[in-house]
Amino acid sequence: MSEEFNFVPFEDVGGKFSSYTISIATHSGFGFNSGFYKRENIKQYSRVKLSYDKNKKAIGFYFTNDETLRGTCKITHSKNKNSGSVVVRSFFLANNINPAEYTGKYTPKSYEDSKMGKLFYIILEKNVEDT
Repeated sequence: MSEEFNFVPFEDVGGKFSSYTISIATHSGFGFNSGFYKRENIKQYSRVKLSYDKNKKAIGFYFTNDETLRGTCKITHSKNKNSGSVVVRSFFLANNINPAEYTGKYTPKSYEDSKMGKLFYIILEKNVEDT
């Protein structure tokens, strides 16, 4: 009796798997960095719906492919499909958030929302350490 294996070739040499972060850029954008992007399989989604809890300074990210869902933003996927981003100046303006004050990388947490389902969120901190 011989053993059977299901080996999957590893091809992402040099990939950044430890960067499980969402970043805020000064140009009013969010970056879905490689570790988060890969672990949560963000490449399967075309859109993201943002939400904001002003009291907790929490930004929520709900990933979807539903183009009819009101208020979603198109995700720009990198050519190598290892990261993604959205530029949402209107989100920052509408919520009176100055992205320059909150630039940096944030480790997202997941949350089960009673209306939307699984979403990820970050808590804003002034000029987070850019690791």
